[in-house]
Amino acid sequence: MENIGFFERITRVFGMFFSSSFFIALLFIGIITVITFIIYNRIDSNKRPFLRIGFCFVYIGLVIVILIRYGSGIVLIGDAFIEKLFTAIYFPNIISYVCMLVISMLIMGYTIFNKKLNNTFRLCNLFSFIIIGLLTILIIDCISNYDINIYEKVSVYSNRDVMILIQASMGIFTIWLSILVVSFIINFITRKIAYSDESYIDVNVDEILPYTEEEYINYINYTKRKKYQEYLEDILK
Repeated sequence: MENIGFFERITRVFGMFFSSSFFIALLFIGIITVITFIIYNRIDSNKRPFLRIGFCFVYIGLVIVILIRYGSGIVLIGDAFIEKLFTAIYFPNIISYVCMLVISMLIMGYTIFNKKLNNTFRLCNLFSFIIIGLLTILIIDCISNYDINIYEKVSVYSNRDVMILIQASMGIFTIWLSILVVSFIINFITRKIAYSDESYIDVNVDEILPYTEEEYINYINYTKRKKYQEYLEDILK
């Protein structure tokens, strides 16, 4: 292998970047985007929708050009990524499995210290963590009994019991993490919708006219909280 210095590597990388006409076009579009964002906050609000529509067409065209030019390469990269992902899930090495355990412990720590989570969510996290922990203990016991070299995947997966335990724990972790991600997305969308509804609150003018400024602010805050609580109750029915 050729020994290349640090600065020579940087020079080669920049040379490859600027020798590509497509990269220069992307760089130009990126600069225009930054300038547009700066201008966006300084123009009238009635002109902003036209600016957004124009850039939507530009980026759609850019995506089409990228797919036409690099479509086959993107498909190959996608296939390789999916293959590596399934391999990491069903046949993980020791580093992947340790990372899974660390993420599980972080999620469990978040569940314990976050008092805003409901009891159902806490029980699901606790149940998943306990199952993964028990399976991990069984894996360690099998490795100890069969004297398996954990640094060699052939040695690990040649034992049927260890392979079943590893795949079961990784499968549970994958399902658990997928449920958490979906739950986070749903909660995020729900909060966004509730926040947008808070901007339009029916206020009885006759009720607030006699109030002082402080009483008026308290009235508005109370109305927002009440509306948000009613919205969440409708969702949870």
